Amino acid sequence: MPIRTRGHSKELQWIHPKDRDNREKTVRKVCISYSIISDMWYEVRRKDQQEKRNEIVESETAAIVEDIKSRDDEVKTYPSSDTFLETK
Repeated sequence: MPIRTRGHSKELQWIHPKDRDNREKTVRKVCISYSIISDMWYEVRRKDQQEKRNEIVESETAAIVEDIKSRDDEVKTYPSSDTFLETK
């Protein structure tokens, strides 16, 4: 391969600078490959974050449902719909 990268930087070092066409093709391939790998990493990370959010929502939903079920209101009559949301 006519180029190599230095560490984690995006700076490229040319090994064979005589072949201009091959160099340009290789640079394009490296840039495209870097872009694809970066996009894939962000997609995987986004999916992991979404799964984590879903787990949190599911656990919180279970806790809320349990709290609602554990609440025991002994009410003989219910308020009318007009006054239902009013607090005393």
